[in-house]
Amino acid sequence: MIGIRNCPSKKTRLLSYTHFTIETRKKTMVSYRKRANGWEYRISYKDVHGNYREKSKSKFKTKAEATLAANEMLLKINNEVFEDDNLTFADYFAKWVKIHKEPTISLATLLTYQRTHKIIEEYFRDTKLNKINFTTYQEFLNDLGSKYYKETVIKKHHHIKSCLKMAVHEGLITKNFAELGKISAKKESRPIEEKFLELDEYEKLIRDLRPKTIYKTYMFIYLIAVTGMRYAECKGLAWDDIDLYNKTININKTWSDIQKDFGKTKNKQSIREIPIDNRTALLLKQYKLKHLKDKYPFTTINNRSINHLLKQLIKRQIHIHSLRHTYVSYLIANGMDATDIARLVGHKDSFTTLKVYAHQFEKLKQKNNDKAIKIISSI
Repeated sequence: MIGIRNCPSKKTRLLSYTHFTIETRKKTMVSYRKRANGWEYRISYKDVHGNYREKSKSKFKTKAEATLAANEMLLKINNEVFEDDNLTFADYFAKWVKIHKEPTISLATLLTYQRTHKIIEEYFRDTKLNKINFTTYQEFLNDLGSKYYKETVIKKHHHIKSCLKMAVHEGLITKNFAELGKISAKKESRPIEEKFLELDEYEKLIRDLRPKTIYKTYMFIYLIAVTGMRYAECKGLAWDDIDLYNKTININKTWSDIQKDFGKTKNKQSIREIPIDNRTALLLKQYKLKHLKDKYPFTTINNRSINHLLKQLIKRQIHIHSLRHTYVSYLIANGMDATDIARLVGHKDSFTTLKVYAHQFEKLKQKNNDKAIKIISSI
């Protein structure tokens, strides 16, 4: 249906217009009129819930410009894309994490998303979600690259891309402005010496810790070093989880320093049994005699004090998580299969192990190549 009206009265002379009304297949009404400050389009339609809504915009120089803008809006409406002019990028990211991530991830992983949210908040402040374009986002990535290691920027970028994919799906924006983002960073990766102990350092640390494992902090560091447990997994242990007869440790929960409570493991693969050697079992027996009253022997451990003690023992900057990395590296160096390692440390699959420790497997590959050559050359 197309109708034309003219309003020539003196009272409306400054607002005189030609009014066009168009009814689309979805019973959407589009009208155009000439105002004193230019052309305006107005669209009336029913939303997905059957409620009447309206979109309008004015100050177009020509009717052709107004028509083009109206057609773009019609496309959004027909595709159920309704941009929210009041929704900030930071608020949407926080809501997305709360609804789509928090129920299914561990607290440790949740904290990484919360750190991403903080970075978004600090950089974009009150910037609306639908006002950010590819260039604006690339400037953000470049800024991150000037401050953080490349692996950190990649992680933040991945979080944001996943979030925006949902925003597009929900019709809040038409394009994922992170999709074409390119990552560059002044610091390519964290120094390897901060992630791993040298194998001789690792062996010396274990020997030095053994006589002092009657003390809580020393036993805590020692257990992570000889089992590859995550920090939160070790803190979540109860005496019921430690089977000294069968020499196994059952990982079934974690402890949150933030919430001061127990939580789920990082993933379902993290629920596992870890074998311990005879000497470790004996040390745990001695430790248990002193700490038997504590149902959960490590929940009072403090992350900062643990890292401080570790730094004193190693004589350089190192983190408690480095012991988990080193444990895996030590197993690789001694020829253990990636699938078995993944099972021991609770990786999702052996691909994760191969990806994270690729450099260690490359060293082992060369070692095995040399061994093969030696065997064949002895014939």
